[in-house]
Amino acid sequence: MGIEPTYYRHIPGAHPAFQDLVIEEPARPLPDQEKLVSRLKSLVHRFEETRDLRLIGGYRQGSDPDLDMAIKQVPIIYDILKQLPDERPMADAFTDLATALKNGSAAHLVARQRG
Repeated sequence: MGIEPTYYRHIPGAHPAFQDLVIEEPARPLPDQEKLVSRLKSLVHRFEETRDLRLIGGYRQGSDPDLDMAIKQVPIIYDILKQLPDERPMADAFTDLATALKNGSAAHLVARQRG
C-alpha cells in the first residue's frame, strides 16, 4: 500500500518546537482493497438485515446465494474485527482478512495475534 507524502503545517503562536508540525496524510486504499471493503460491507448489511428472518427459521439455505455467502462469511469477518487489549495489531489486515475468508476460519489468525 502506497503512503502519501508527508507535509508540514506552520502553526502560528505555537511553541518553537511545534512551529512546523509534521502531518502524515492517511494512506489511500488500493482499488482491490476498495472493492473488498465494498463487498464486505454489502455482506454484513445483508447478514444483519435478515437476522430476524433467520432467527425465526424463515430462511431456507440455497434460496439466495448472496445471503448464503453472508451467513458463511460474516461470522469470520466479525472474528477478524475483534481485538482484545493484549493482542498485537495485524501487520496487514487486508491480507489476513482475505486469507481467513478463503480458509473459512479466522482461528489461525486469532491464535497468531495472541501468541
